[in-house]
Parts: sequence; structure tokens; C-alpha cells
Amino acid sequence: MKSLCLSALRALLVVSLLSSGAYSFYVITNSDCPGCEDRLRAVKANFPGSSFVEYELTLNETRTRFNEIDTIIGEAYLPMPLIGVFREGELIAVVGGGQSQEDWETILNSTNEGVPLYVENSMRRAEYIKTIADPESVARLEELFTSKHMEDGATGPRYLILPLTVAAAIDAVNPCAISVLLVMLTFVFYGVERGAVLRTGLSFCAAVFITYYLIGLGLVRVFAQVLYVRYATVAFAIILGAIRIAEFFLGERRHLPGAFIREITRRLEKVTDPRTAFAAGFVTAALIMPCSSAPYFLALDLISERSTTLVGYALIGYYNLIIVAPLLAITVMIHVLGVKTMDLKLRMIEGRRWINLLLGLGLVALGLLVLAGLT
Repeated sequence: MKSLCLSALRALLVVSLLSSGAYSFYVITNSDCPGCEDRLRAVKANFPGSSFVEYELTLNETRTRFNEIDTIIGEAYLPMPLIGVFREGELIAVVGGGQSQEDWETILNSTNEGVPLYVENSMRRAEYIKTIADPESVARLEELFTSKHMEDGATGPRYLILPLTVAAAIDAVNPCAISVLLVMLTFVFYGVERGAVLRTGLSFCAAVFITYYLIGLGLVRVFAQVLYVRYATVAFAIILGAIRIAEFFLGERRHLPGAFIREITRRLEKVTDPRTAFAAGFVTAALIMPCSSAPYFLALDLISERSTTLVGYALIGYYNLIIVAPLLAITVMIHVLGVKTMDLKLRMIEGRRWINLLLGLGLVALGLLVLAGLT
């Protein structure tokens, strides 16, 4: 009987604690995740008298907010919803995932010196992970959870120009695309007429720009929805960069499958006018994406995190203008200056080993800078 009374009293105290209205909750959640929304509704049911401020993870500003919180906490995985629990304006806990009523009692009665982090484990119970004790880190977490809008600081769109320019410059010196353009213009130069070089070259460049731009529009939406995509893109960039560096010492390897090369060559042999050049440019851009995907993925990840939708579209356009700049320059050199395509090919073959080294070093450096949050 005594045990039953104690259990009833304990339950009454829990209910009183949870419904007191003394707590404020700042929540990062994802409306595209039904499970996340169910967990958040359960939390609201446990705290009927408390205030809730929600940030939608699909918004760029919230992704920036979440990424900085994640960096401060330093954990590989933070489940949704991610909740900052405040009492009398002070952050007392960070909670990830769904928690039971009993778990919440444990969390709220914690006596840790600092801000404890609790994460839902495989048994769907609150698991204590660590305590954030550094005063500066705690203050920044409080600011990140409660600020209505993120400060522009070093994460605003204008700060993207330099890293995007570097990434695009690495991408623009793309041996695959330049080689394809030279082959195509050789066919046109000797098979049709020199006057057709400018028209077909411009058409080819336009197709490459449009194709890359449309691919970017699609991927930037995907990146905005996927958590921790930065780590995958950085790893991909560093791996490809290391391969380029290795090619400097070991010799170049083929990057495109033989079937792709044959398909591109077949398309190029049929180029006789701007219309067929546009088709060749579209096919080429789609097939050579593996050659340039690493810097483009890094750029799209940065754009998805740190810009609004309209600004992001403009930045993707800016990136791709840099991409096609060398192709446009080659077209003009052949048409206006009469530079022979064979001379350009030989120069590129001679310098390709060093190009690979510079591309590799640039990719690795850019990947590490993005990972460190310095861009």
C-alpha cells in the first residue's frame, strides 16, 4: 500500500512539474519527417503550459542554425526534433529525439554543471551523452536557440563569393570538357568551315551552362533536405583530390567509362551546326559530370546552407558562368585568332600532369576548409 501511494505521489509530482509552464522549448524539427512531428506532439502533450518556438529544418536559415549547434555540441548524430530546454531564460538541457514522461523528469532534475545533452537511444529512452560546460559555448547555444533570425556574420551569401569562385575555377579547368570541346571544334573546323566555329562553340557552351545549371537547381533542393550532407561532399572531394594528386606521380587514369567516351565521340562526329552542337553539349555535360561533381557538390552544399532561394539561384548561375568561361575563351581563340585546335591539344597534354596536381591540391584544400567551417 505504501509503495502504491509513493508511486501515485511521484506521478502527481511529475505531472505538476511538466505542466507548470516554467519551461520554454526552442525546437528544430523537420516537417517532412512524420516521426519527428509525432515526437514533437508528444513533447507538447507533456508540457501543456509551456511555450514552444519551432524552426523548420527545410529552411536555409534553420540549417545554418542547426549546423552551428551541431558543431558546438560535436556529436556525429543528433536526432530530430532537437530541443533547447530553457528555464527562466537559461538553457538547462539539449534534447534530441523523443523522450518519455519519466525521461523528462530525469532531464529536468539533472544537477550537471553546464548543459547536458540527452539523445534518444535504440531503446527509445533518454541517454545522457555529455555536458557542455564551456561558458562561451553555452552562451552561443542559448543565442542560436533563441535568436529569431540568424546574424549574417561570416555565413551570409556575400561570404560565399570567394569559396564559390575557387570551387568554380577548379571545376572550370576540367580536362574532360575542354578535350571534348577541342575534338568537336576540330571536326567543325576541318569538316565544315572556320566561320561555323563561333556559332557551334557558343551553342555548345550554352548547352553546358544550361545543363549544369538545371542539375544544380535539382541538387541544391536535395542538399537542403539531407542532414550531414556536408561530410559526404567533403569526403568525396578529398578522395577525388587525392586521386588527382596520385595521378601526378603515378600517371593519369581514365575517369570516364569507355561506353561514355564512345557515346560522346559519336555525338561529336555529327556536329555540323549550332543545333547539333547544342545537343552534343547537353549530352557531354550530363556524361562528364563525374569529372566535375566534387567541387560542384561542395558549392551546392554551401549555397543550400547559407543563402535564400533566389540568391541561391543567382549563385548557381554565377558558378556556371565561371565553368564555361574557358570553353568560351577557346572558342574565341580559334575563331578570331585562328589558333589551331591541334596546338591547344598538345599544350593541354603537356600540362595535364601539372593540372591534375593543382586540381587535386585545390580540391583537398577546399574540402578541408569547408569541413572546418572557415568558408
